[in-house]
Amino acid sequence: MVTLVGTGGIGKTRLAVAMAHSLVERKPAQFLHGVSFVPLAVIHSSQDIPLRIAEAIGFVFQGTDSLQKQLLNFLKDREVLLILDNFEHLMNESGTALAFIVEMLREVPHVKLVVTTRERLNLFNEIVFDINGLDVPDEDTFSPQDYSAVTLFSQNAQRVQQTFSLDDANKKSVAQICRLVNGVPLAIELASAWMRNYSCEQIAEQIKTDLDFLASPYPDMSEGHKSLRAVFERSWSLLNADEQNTFAQLSIFRGGFTLEAVEAVILQNSSNNYPQEGSAEVLLSTLVDKSLLQKHPDGRYDIHPLLLQYASEKLSASSADLETVSARHTSYYLTFLIQLGDGGTPEQRNVIRPERDNISRTWLDAAEKNMLNELEQTSGILHNFFSTQSWFQEGVDLFANILEKIFNPEQNETHGLAVELLSRKARMHTQIGQLEKANADLTQASTLLDSLNNPASRSRVLDSLAITSYYAGDYVHAMDLAQESLQISENENNLDGMAFSLNFLGSCAKVKGDYEQCRNYFQRAFETYQTMKDEIGAAMVLNNLGNLLQVQGNYQEAQGYYIQSSEIFKTQDHIHGAATTLGNAGKLAGRQGDYKLAEKLLSESLVLKRKINDQRGEAVALAGLGDVGLLVKDYSEAKTQFFNALKLAKQIGDAQLMLDILAALALLADEQNQIELCGNLFSYVLSQSGTSEETRQRVAKLKDKYSQEVGEWNQETVEDVVKIILKEK
Repeated sequence: MVTLVGTGGIGKTRLAVAMAHSLVERKPAQFLHGVSFVPLAVIHSSQDIPLRIAEAIGFVFQGTDSLQKQLLNFLKDREVLLILDNFEHLMNESGTALAFIVEMLREVPHVKLVVTTRERLNLFNEIVFDINGLDVPDEDTFSPQDYSAVTLFSQNAQRVQQTFSLDDANKKSVAQICRLVNGVPLAIELASAWMRNYSCEQIAEQIKTDLDFLASPYPDMSEGHKSLRAVFERSWSLLNADEQNTFAQLSIFRGGFTLEAVEAVILQNSSNNYPQEGSAEVLLSTLVDKSLLQKHPDGRYDIHPLLLQYASEKLSASSADLETVSARHTSYYLTFLIQLGDGGTPEQRNVIRPERDNISRTWLDAAEKNMLNELEQTSGILHNFFSTQSWFQEGVDLFANILEKIFNPEQNETHGLAVELLSRKARMHTQIGQLEKANADLTQASTLLDSLNNPASRSRVLDSLAITSYYAGDYVHAMDLAQESLQISENENNLDGMAFSLNFLGSCAKVKGDYEQCRNYFQRAFETYQTMKDEIGAAMVLNNLGNLLQVQGNYQEAQGYYIQSSEIFKTQDHIHGAATTLGNAGKLAGRQGDYKLAEKLLSESLVLKRKINDQRGEAVALAGLGDVGLLVKDYSEAKTQFFNALKLAKQIGDAQLMLDILAALALLADEQNQIELCGNLFSYVLSQSGTSEETRQRVAKLKDKYSQEVGEWNQETVEDVVKIILKEK
């Protein structure tokens, strides 16, 4: 671990990025899994560090383990360089952030860290580089090209004032400026922005009177070193009233902002005197010229974290302005979400992604202001966004924060939103295998339903309860719940609810072996999704139809459905769906005897499932690879893949999947003449009500060799049998 330590604005971030580029260019293969930049300035808790790292490396949390454990497990075998930028504000007295770094260094030795911070971490494995600023001339006579601080000032001054050039008349003052700010890049950029209003000599004289940026703890340091606040105050003093007002109000944004957002949130203030048309762009350009804003290639604007903090102080000094701009910020992003659509299309997700920090702030502010209707109106949009992105854990965390703020059991007006958030949060828990948490949410939601007259909420809760029953292997109860939900949706003409229930009922019918009813449900679901023009929903049903036809032995028609489904998922940039279809196509190839293609497709599915951390999908792909090993008689490989799949299935608590893998292990035991093991597994799988009809048919060929009643594990839970098997490995 390398730590770059220096005061704010010293250039730690730029240096870290430049260093990474240099390393990659000199040794391209040094970091096989890449270099990732992790901005930490926008987070306020050390608990969010794993989330930011995961986002930077393209990892999505799923499963019951802690976020930290999931992340470290994912990184264990990866060679990657992580740049953790702006770490200092996370070094609180609890030490949780430092503890996470220590564990990462210990558990993932192939991951290298570069940390930028204003304060040393004081860790044993820390290699510290103190960043003291750019080179500055000690004397007034010097060659400008020999000092990077002078070069930086000249470049920025020419951007502000194109006629500027370094000459004998201003060289002494430029050198003095660079010395006064001790070569700090941010301070130099801000100082050079004053060139429109002051000469170099005047700039130097102003800085000299109040230099307060170093805040050095050493008593023997020069009195001239104080803090960057002086630089900020000088920049502030050069702004006119409208520019000051706008700059302060821009601090309401998080993670950057667009021109349109500024026009709606900031320039609606009646105190601004700028002309209406084009005023925002002119004003932002002025602030960019003064080095107070950054404009990115995509057109978004951002404020340096130090300046953001300074501007926030200015805004907070006026409680009336803070309240006004906060209300506009909240209103703008709520309207932004409502007008956007359902949050599920690639175009909508592309728009939401860069605004996530603003949206999170908006939701928290709306909760503080008790804007229950607006939160309920936008909850479905964010649920769709997080689910389609496979960012389930981030969605769960946001919904949990809002629930904590708004829910009061004694206030009936909060129950509607609470049920909405609980049911959607439960759905996301289920997607990542957190069945216990999903059940807890649904139990709480069910107790609140009686105080409401909201059929859509009741239907959603019933659907989620049906899913948890399905994964627990109780298909009869799952179908009863889904049928009740379907009836409610039909009465309300809720097409989305109808399509979801029909698709789910088709899966239940398939697992019970009622294939005619299954196809009928799937067909009705597909037609409903088509009516809604919901391409992702239609693609999911097409994939399920392919699975049905594969079980029935109609391989050619199944392949056609998989191709249709795959094309839609690719068009919609839906990784989860694409990976699922690849895995199912891989199973089909194995049944058709094309084992190389089967292994290729299942391996591709496995890579994608791991990328989005879909642990159930990963287990399914591993089990599929185990089947390929069984078919080609590579029994050692088959056993390894089956055991890895079984561990994951047990971890997420998926009873149905555990039974499927136990059946596969019975077939493997039969091939290896492990008679007792095969008999026990065969008997156990057939004795369980949660065993699907497809799995029962798969082991049917063992009936002539083994009795269904002889198994010694038939009274055990599936979790206990899995523990027995895993210990036998």
